[in-house]
Amino acid sequence: MHNFSVRATLMCGNAFWVMSCLILLLQPSFALVVLAFTGMGAGTGLTEPAIVTVITREQSPVLTSCLYSSFAFGAIFSPLINGSFADRNILWTNFFYIPLGLCVLLSIANVFIFRTYEADLLKAEQEELRRRTVVNFAIRYPTRPETEGQDRRKSLFLSTSVVKNTHPEAREDGLTSEATHSSSTSSKPNATALLLRVLRHKVTWIGFALIVLTMSEGETLGGWSTTYFLQVKHAPAGMSRYISSGKWTGNAIGRILLPIIFLRLLGEKTFAIVILLIACGMQLIVALLPSWKASAIASAFFGFVIGPITPHVLSMVGSRVPSDLMAPAMSLMLANGVVGGAFGPMLFGIVGASKGHLNALPFVAIGLLGLSALGWLLVPRKKEEGVMAVGGDFQ
Repeated sequence: MHNFSVRATLMCGNAFWVMSCLILLLQPSFALVVLAFTGMGAGTGLTEPAIVTVITREQSPVLTSCLYSSFAFGAIFSPLINGSFADRNILWTNFFYIPLGLCVLLSIANVFIFRTYEADLLKAEQEELRRRTVVNFAIRYPTRPETEGQDRRKSLFLSTSVVKNTHPEAREDGLTSEATHSSSTSSKPNATALLLRVLRHKVTWIGFALIVLTMSEGETLGGWSTTYFLQVKHAPAGMSRYISSGKWTGNAIGRILLPIIFLRLLGEKTFAIVILLIACGMQLIVALLPSWKASAIASAFFGFVIGPITPHVLSMVGSRVPSDLMAPAMSLMLANGVVGGAFGPMLFGIVGASKGHLNALPFVAIGLLGLSALGWLLVPRKKEEGVMAVGGDFQ
């Protein structure tokens, strides 16, 4: 989807979702059910990187966490709705009328919201290039006479009129830079070249490891927690929906509150390490408490604490790669996360649950969380803004 606009990518993802919902509503055979869920995965694979890229361009971890909080809010109600269908003997496929209606509304919204997104983005990048060119000139040639009585921004822009007479070599550098940028915007590099540039960054590989660990832990707990509470904690069968919904409620609230309150206070790396260590403590409580009710409360607090970590990883990588690499970087990150999320539950089922070690689930989560905390120690410091050209590579 490299050559498609954000609007086209989102519309294509919505089309996959609509077709998948329609297949499920027709009550098909098992093979078509598998095909429908594959289509839903394809739709998610298109829409999530696109919308995450749009949000991550703002370089705000809080905003990225709010985006993922909206995902969690949807997951709060799904178990409750499906559980109520089961209580009333309503066919489970009727649930998909809800996402079908939402997909239609999203398709209509996409047409208007992202109509001029690429044009606005290009205009903003050109303005940023102009600003940084003037700032770079001011840093390289500090002996330039200052314009008095003007604010800082106006004096910097007025300095461009002096370039012709005082520093011809600087003017040539600026023209070369603008020509290079305009040629790069008029002819996009191919997807392979962009991916190779993304892979040259150390932070990309650290991000791969962190997102795989994070999503492996999340999907393993998500896939096996219900079975764990039913078989190990002996929770009543009807309570599983509330346990799952409680965890997602904590997740949604944590993604909103924790970054707003503690991110600036603790700093990027310390914030991640602290919440990972607290999450380890919550899982230890789940493992050691015999009561399923107390364990369910600890699970909800675990969701509250661990909620911000996935958007925090994405925001960390997005703030350290050049703007023109944002889309391929986010796509690669989420693709690796999906791989981790797919293999985590499967490996635990093969190695742990099938051999009677289902009670080891919290300790597996603790191990993955501990590795994530160690991985955050390797995250490089963020480069300072202001002197790097748009589209330039970090070291």
